[in-house]
Amino acid sequence: MLLLLLFPLSVQGAKSYTLEVKVTSKLNDQPMNGVAMILYHEGQEIARAGSDEEGKARFSGLKEKEYDLILTFNSSAYKQYNAYIFNKSKKDCSREISLMPTQEAFVDYCEKLVDVFLAKNGRTYPADTSEKCEDLELIQEAEFPGGQKNMFLFISNYLEYPEESIELGEQGKVYISFIVEPDGKITEVKIDRGVSFLIDREAKRIIKAMPRWIPAICNGKRIRTRMRIPLNFALS
Repeated sequence: MLLLLLFPLSVQGAKSYTLEVKVTSKLNDQPMNGVAMILYHEGQEIARAGSDEEGKARFSGLKEKEYDLILTFNSSAYKQYNAYIFNKSKKDCSREISLMPTQEAFVDYCEKLVDVFLAKNGRTYPADTSEKCEDLELIQEAEFPGGQKNMFLFISNYLEYPEESIELGEQGKVYISFIVEPDGKITEVKIDRGVSFLIDREAKRIIKAMPRWIPAICNGKRIRTRMRIPLNFALS
């Protein structure tokens, strides 16, 4: 990952400046402790620091114009992060970097949310596989763990646009449906309206790669319900 950031640091002169970096997770907006940060200038290491419980690290005495900031992790949950930093306004500053977890870590986090839901509500809302709900006013729709924000985050970061489709100029919106079972598992994934073979295949893959959902609730029971969502494949 390479990102161009505008960090107001020093260019030259006797005065030095301080950069404070805060690292958070895009998944839950929580600070990330123990992230190793290394600051380079023209290939030479300038300083290194580790983020504290608030996800913060501080670099002082900075004078050079251009820096490379590299973040590394002891865990496989997040990938290494590289940022190119250069001076603009020559003053102390603080910046926040929000990191995206790997797909495996994202799924694991969401699966735990579903486990908590089922553990707390399993007896209150027993499973019913009839897929019937006579009173629609009492239904609680099935939901991606963490809500629509997490679902869009999952799709936008882990959906892979087929390279051949890009070369062929294929784009459009895929309407895809699937069943969310009473235990949250996704089954019966199908394309309701597709774009092309390759794009439709990727749409199916990303849905099948999702974690379990929070199941729908109707009349005091967890029911199986069919969901339908659009996936947009657009060439910029």
